[in-house]
Amino acid sequence: YSIGSSPCAYVVTAPNGTVYAASGREVYQKKAGETSFKKYLVADREITGMNVGIGGNILYLAAENRISAYAQSGEVIGELNAESSVNGFSVDYRGDVYVVSSRTKKLYKYERILEGYAAPRTYDLPAAYETFSDIALDQSGCAYVVADHNVLVYPKAAFSVFIKEDGAFEDTVPSVDPRFVCKVVKDTAIAYAAPGNFEDIAIISGGTRLMCYAEVEYAGSKYVRAETDKGVAYLALADVLVFEEGAAPFRQARCLLSVIGNNVVGVNIYKEPSYKEIEKGTEPLFSALGKDDLFSVLSTVAVDEAGRDVWGFYLVEFEGVRGYVRADEVVSPDDDPLPTPKTYELQVKSDGLGKTVSVYKEADENSEVVASLSDGSKIKALTPLDNEQKFTPVLFEGEVCYVLTANLGQGGLTGGQILAIVLTVVAAVGSVLTILILRANRKHKRNYKE
Repeated sequence: YSIGSSPCAYVVTAPNGTVYAASGREVYQKKAGETSFKKYLVADREITGMNVGIGGNILYLAAENRISAYAQSGEVIGELNAESSVNGFSVDYRGDVYVVSSRTKKLYKYERILEGYAAPRTYDLPAAYETFSDIALDQSGCAYVVADHNVLVYPKAAFSVFIKEDGAFEDTVPSVDPRFVCKVVKDTAIAYAAPGNFEDIAIISGGTRLMCYAEVEYAGSKYVRAETDKGVAYLALADVLVFEEGAAPFRQARCLLSVIGNNVVGVNIYKEPSYKEIEKGTEPLFSALGKDDLFSVLSTVAVDEAGRDVWGFYLVEFEGVRGYVRADEVVSPDDDPLPTPKTYELQVKSDGLGKTVSVYKEADENSEVVASLSDGSKIKALTPLDNEQKFTPVLFEGEVCYVLTANLGQGGLTGGQILAIVLTVVAAVGSVLTILILRANRKHKRNYKE
């Protein structure tokens, strides 16, 4: 591979198979399965070192004594200025940075904290060596330091290296009831797999609203435990705005039924006010509630400073059970629970004189026939006419029923009407012919007598 215009100085691989190569100020990336490198980012200084954290999610670039951390999107998510020159560095699973310096013959450990990096812990390296040019950490926490032409091996305990097995954060804070909602107020925010784990992360865009379960405190920092696209994660409380719970718009509500396709659909009550759980098809607490089901509305899950709903869910109680319902699926008991659906006026067409067209209870010719319509009559369809569909749903006496699509049309003469016209014309022609024949016979008889 040919990388950049300057000599390729560094190359590193991530556990997911992604390869990074640095040339001058440019970094190129090749993902697993790809056949070429693509430009990934351009640093503001010439790159003097490169590494990937043990978690494989963050790329670290050194430029003189500054080390910058980049998310998968190429965005800078952290920086530290080392106290001494950076001859080599490595990063553990938590995001702690280990720097070796030949000038001071020391190893510096910069612990990652929510606000950035703590002041370094320093460790003396053997004075017998002149240069310390690099350091690497393995999955077990052992450190490998290049000293002159030797590789010095240190056990995990020597520098308290943080590995994946150390990151089993136990969250004992119970979820609050009701759930609450937050909004990311920074341009971007970091969602951590666990508090204190700064390597396994995801980036959340500014303005994103998230359902939250609880506030959690860890190592003196506060987080919200929230639902994200990557699953449950933790965001710094300082990075989000927590919305307050609001008053309910009415004390009781009934289900707002809707017509979807060929069906009248009821309303579900869910365990969580979560759009993601709904999309996944999670089993609701109660399903397909009808227009006669009344329940108590306890509150609006989240409102802004003006009291406006910002999430679209109500906390409700039904048959003694608390749950959540979508705000756009309920109405006040005084409102009509079944809104008038949009309809399309179509004409009934029979294929024979005097024949009627059946209206079926179900989309099945063997189902109950609820009515018979005369040729040429009008009916309200719930969907536009689609000749590729065998049945068309119609609104008949307030109920959803079905008519064979072949027996419906936009207007004009029906088959029965055309047949009636033809028969009328035939009858008229027959009458004229009969009269002409009679007249001819009379004339013939008169001529015969003469």
